Amino acid sequence: MTDHRPCGPAYQIPASLLAAHKEVEVLAKALDRFGRAMAVTVAAAVRDILTGFDRAAPFDAAHLELVESTDGSLWATGRYWTTVGEERTFATTPGVHDASKSVDELNEWAPYLDSSTSRVWGPLVSKLPVVEGRTAYRLDLVQAASLDTSKQPLTIGPRFDEHRHPDGEGDGWTSHMRMINDRVHLFYYGYDARGYQTFRAYAVAPIRRPGADPSWRLIHDLYTD
Repeated sequence: MTDHRPCGPAYQIPASLLAAHKEVEVLAKALDRFGRAMAVTVAAAVRDILTGFDRAAPFDAAHLELVESTDGSLWATGRYWTTVGEERTFATTPGVHDASKSVDELNEWAPYLDSSTSRVWGPLVSKLPVVEGRTAYRLDLVQAASLDTSKQPLTIGPRFDEHRHPDGEGDGWTSHMRMINDRVHLFYYGYDARGYQTFRAYAVAPIRRPGADPSWRLIHDLYTD
């Protein structure tokens, strides 16, 4: 057999690979902060359902049932427990007019509690008996509501811009897409025009009319110096 010795490297590795561990660290921290924000949002959604969005009204909910889907995301069933341990559902709670719609609205947020954010919600749950073949958890709403999100400049709102950098400013940006819970997510990482290191996460927004282009909804915005 002829010995063909290499005369040079077959390919070059970019020097930026040296920062890969930093990229992973930034992503992990951002997902933890995102998980805390979503856990608080779930607790807030339960409050809003039980009070009819009257934030000053009294309500009684301490734990929420969540079931795990095949992709690892958590989904609310509408079952919850009061502070004295009484089991209730949205359907049996006076003042909740459309329990099915309420569960659907709550499940706009709950599935963000998945394997990528389990370091946040894992300590907040205890296991329940299996529900229709699916793992079930009891989420402590009091603990979820008390999670610290003050250090996270979080923005949840519409942001429609598919064709350029989200804010049209800064440079040195990198991006990648990832499927999480059957949703396409777009992650940006770089520096804005003010020089702040920035991490942004976008979820593809539902297409509201046939033939429309997809748009992105900003769900996480983290600045570090």
